[in-house]
Amino acid sequence: MADRDGGNPEAVPRQSGKGSLAACEACEARGFAFCAALGDRELGELATFRRLEEYTAGTEIFAHEDEANSVYNLTGGCVRLVTLLADGRRQVMAFVLSGEYFGAVTGDRYPYGAEAVTKISVCHYPRARLDPFIDAHASLQRKLLEMAWCGFR
Repeated sequence: MADRDGGNPEAVPRQSGKGSLAACEACEARGFAFCAALGDRELGELATFRRLEEYTAGTEIFAHEDEANSVYNLTGGCVRLVTLLADGRRQVMAFVLSGEYFGAVTGDRYPYGAEAVTKISVCHYPRARLDPFIDAHASLQRKLLEMAWCGFR
């Protein structure tokens, strides 16, 4: 389903112009998404390797056991994370809402699949570029950890 850098061929690019802060400034999720931890300079750096994409409802973003090479920041809509059970049934693990991220896993493969419940828009980041960026920005590390733990309160 996904190409070598994790892009889904069914994704529709929303805008061209990687590196542009205009999309970030207009983003409704900017104030509470993980990128909220960044100033304009760091945000501009992050924007150089993000792709803005849209998916229609029902589209698979990535499948269970696909190579885990991308992280997505949901900027609009709702995503369902599902896993496959041994008997072939699908189990819903979580719903992702605007401003939340998904696809950040520690292994080489996604332990779940991701599907658009509604029409969605995402900022799509290749892990090969995002991981070193996160390592270099402590404020972003803290924000990601805060968001991950938020679900356990």
